[in-house]
Amino acid sequence: MERSDDKAPGQASPDVLRCRLPAEAWREVCCGDCPEYDGLDDEAEAANRPYCFGTSDALDPLHLACSYALSFEGPREVTEEHAWASECVFIMLHRHPVAALEIIRLAAELAETDWQRTMIGCGNLESLLGNHDRTMIDAVERLARESPAFRYCLGNVWQHGMADDVYARVLAASGRG
Repeated sequence: MERSDDKAPGQASPDVLRCRLPAEAWREVCCGDCPEYDGLDDEAEAANRPYCFGTSDALDPLHLACSYALSFEGPREVTEEHAWASECVFIMLHRHPVAALEIIRLAAELAETDWQRTMIGCGNLESLLGNHDRTMIDAVERLARESPAFRYCLGNVWQHGMADDVYARVLAASGRG
């Protein structure tokens, strides 16, 4: 069996795409602050459930991560269809940082372009570390060792409020320092 760090970004094995948090960890994570339904997803609108639920009856981490990764279409553009996901992850990183890191990890693997990984890194991953640097750095370093896609995201993180010693660890883990 190949390890995920033997693969280039975008070629993640199915094992990498499994959510690492148990189902009960997602129970209280949904922010409940979805924008108004716009008719793009009639099934979800009919069920009146949050976007992050996808077609399930609870928050679906893979659905959220995929929508988040795909929300970045091109330079400074967020796709209208997936814009909710970026906002959802931003709210999550403040209230549920461990869950947010898992969504970011999955999104890094699901991203289809380097631009998407860049935006994941300089966006919510940077904000997560800026707000929770000392509590999240060990997990971030571990993910950077395991995943080239996550390491690519980490390579786009700037200091953004992190302590100097923590940022030095970010630089080392991303291969920049």
